[in-house]
Amino acid sequence: MKLNLLKRLAALCLFISFFLPLSQCSVQKDPTQTPSTQEILTASPSVDVRYAYNADHDTMMFRAVNVFAFTWPLMLTLVLLVYAKFEHILSVQITAIALCLASAFCLLRLTSFGELLIGGYLAWGSLITYFLVSLTQFLQRVRQVWSLAEN
Repeated sequence: MKLNLLKRLAALCLFISFFLPLSQCSVQKDPTQTPSTQEILTASPSVDVRYAYNADHDTMMFRAVNVFAFTWPLMLTLVLLVYAKFEHILSVQITAIALCLASAFCLLRLTSFGELLIGGYLAWGSLITYFLVSLTQFLQRVRQVWSLAEN
């Protein structure tokens, strides 16, 4: 029961991290000016922030996949709240583990070679938590099925 609560919390945190900044690749200064530290902190026009991914150049399919990578755990959690009997089906648990790996690939693509910001840390932490809890529940279920088959 505590694992399910942790899994739901991780799904919610991953969804929230979608709305937070994930990573920042570099901060480049205007070569004609030498801004002070205060100007950089106030995000003056002489600061050009470049992100690790080019979301504007992605196709509509990549954008949809990125949104799905952040939202599927919450959608699956809501479905399993309504249909609780599907929670112990091995294929649902295997699908959740596979989708965690796919989401990790999307998140790696979005944050690659960049300095992680608060959203990136939250996304990685919640995705790893969701994956580990799903894997633990899957292994517990396999052990239960295995012990029933031996008897």
